[in-house]
Order: sequence, then structure tokens, then C-alpha cells
Amino acid sequence: MSDPTLPPPPTPSLESIDDKLKVLDLKLKALDVWTKRGSIVAGILGVFLSIITLMNTCEQGRIARDQNQIIHSQETEKRRVNVHMELKAVSVPPKKAIYLNGTLTNNSARQINIAMIGIRLWNADWSSAIQDNPNYLVYSDNMVADCQPSICLASKNTDKNRLQDSGHPIVLAPGEVHEATYGPYNIPPAEWRSGVWIEGRAYTVEYDEGRCLLVGPPELEGTFPAFCEESRTNVPECYEKANCLYAATAPFFHPTYLK
Repeated sequence: MSDPTLPPPPTPSLESIDDKLKVLDLKLKALDVWTKRGSIVAGILGVFLSIITLMNTCEQGRIARDQNQIIHSQETEKRRVNVHMELKAVSVPPKKAIYLNGTLTNNSARQINIAMIGIRLWNADWSSAIQDNPNYLVYSDNMVADCQPSICLASKNTDKNRLQDSGHPIVLAPGEVHEATYGPYNIPPAEWRSGVWIEGRAYTVEYDEGRCLLVGPPELEGTFPAFCEESRTNVPECYEKANCLYAATAPFFHPTYLK
């Protein structure tokens, strides 16, 4: 039973209920706005993280490619053949002859075998533009390692051309220098009075991708013997487009007439 002395509880007005509903609605709208903003931020972060992941993947791919290129370059460099040849002439006037002091340097990263040393002497009218014209030849000397008897026939040598078996190949370790003297080469009186052009080549057994072999004698007097790849020896005239390598000296003029 209620106390008659107490006032009755206040009855909420419709206006106060409406105000509370409006406040609640505003809070819900604000919450919705923040929820949407959070979703947008999360989406942006997701895109940003995806971009970073993609960039990392691309960078890892680039690093892997660079490493593969470095490994490939190192392997290529290990296979690369790099031999340097030098010749210096010394005249012996009483005999009208010259000696050639030769130097071979292996600048490769691997052991190299020298298959042939070739030396050519030309008269004073020769030039590099003339190439292998036998009319200008004074002497051609080709020393081939392990030369086949059917190719290095002494009976085929002439006063101007010699093709001989020099025995085992010259073996050069990386960085090794080999020195040798070639000659004497007797110079006819007319050429002795005018001087001679000299050039040399050192053919290697190895080339960057394999090995080369001697397949035939010089086609013309004064030309070098024919070399081609070991894998193509059964191809006719394989030497015409062969990848076989040689070290070559630049042709130089030697004034034999000077004392």
C-alpha cells in the first residue's frame, strides 16, 4: 500500500523519450561512421601491405636473377680462353738470319693447352690488307702439337713452308708465362736488304665452349693449317666458320738491314 504522503513518481514525457531516441540514433550513426572509416583504413592497410608484399617478391626475384647472372658470369669467366702472344726479332747479320723470341701468357682462369705455334715472314711489300697472298711470303713455320703423320708430312715442306710435329702441347696454368726461341729463319738477300714483316699465332686446344683439333694442312702456301671444333670434325670445311681461338701478334716490320 502506497504512502499517501509521498508524491507520485514522475511520468516520462514524450519529449524526453524522443530526445533520448535522437541521442541514441546519433550515437549509432557515429558508430556506423567510425565502423566504415575503420573498414576503409583496414582496406587501405591491406592494399599497402599487398603492395609491400609484391615489392618484396619482385625484389627477391631481382636478387635471385642478379645472383644467377653473377654465377653465370663467373662460370663464363672460368671457361673463357685468354692467351697473349708476343714476338721479338733478333737479327744475325753474318748468316742473314733472324731468331724470334716468343712469349705466351695465359690470362685465363683455367689451364690452357697450346695446339700450334704459327709464324709467318712476309717481304717488305706486304701489308695486312693483302692477307695470305703467297707471292709475298718469305717463310711460314707451323709447329703443331701431336700432329697426325698424314698431315705433318716432311715431304710436303718447301723452301718457304714448314709444317712439323712439335710433340706435346704447351701447357699453361692460369697466369703462367712460357718463353721460347724460334728459328733461325734464313732470309734471302733481296728481302734482307728490304726488311720483313712478321706475325705469329698461337692456337689453343680449348675454346670457350669446348675443344678444337687440327683437321688439315694449309690450303695455300703461307696460310695457317685448318682447325675446327672437335664436335664438328665430320662437317666438310668446318674450319671456315669455326669458333677455334688463337692469340695473335700484331704484324710488325723488322728492318733486317740495320746492324
